[in-house]
Amino acid sequence: TPMYFFLSHLSIVDLCFTTSVVPQLLWNLRGPAKTITALGCVVQLYLALAMGGVECVLLVVMAFDRCAAVCKPLHYATVMNPRVCRGLTGVAWMCGIGNALILSTVTVLLPRCGNKRIYNFFCEVPSMIKLACVDVHANEVQVFIASLVLLYIPLSFIVTSYGLIVRAVVKI
Repeated sequence: TPMYFFLSHLSIVDLCFTTSVVPQLLWNLRGPAKTITALGCVVQLYLALAMGGVECVLLVVMAFDRCAAVCKPLHYATVMNPRVCRGLTGVAWMCGIGNALILSTVTVLLPRCGNKRIYNFFCEVPSMIKLACVDVHANEVQVFIASLVLLYIPLSFIVTSYGLIVRAVVKI
């Protein structure tokens, strides 16, 4: 049951992520202008960053769930009770939304050199930083740290949990 709970949240995240990017892509395919407005870019930036962060943390939670199910099957019901599942999912949502609020706000507040149109259908932090008229070294460091926290740390937890699963299976 916990895996279905996590899968339902992952489905919601993927649906929101897709609907934040695909409509603008389809709009740009119909005509010669391949641009996005500043407001559309801001909305897309917030949604894409939030959903991407939630997905990364949610995949870690799902890996932990599988690890608990395989490595400690007799304790699984007590380890992954509904309260813990809701708490882990809440942490995933808060991490993703918090990351998006911080990175997007800092990126959007950068002064741009008069250009009000973004010549792309997908707004992302690196492309928005390139449009800034000021020194962006601090922003690049912030993006790097956020990438470490939301990509590499979850990846290491996922690899570790599957390593524990392989070790448990080999023992059997």
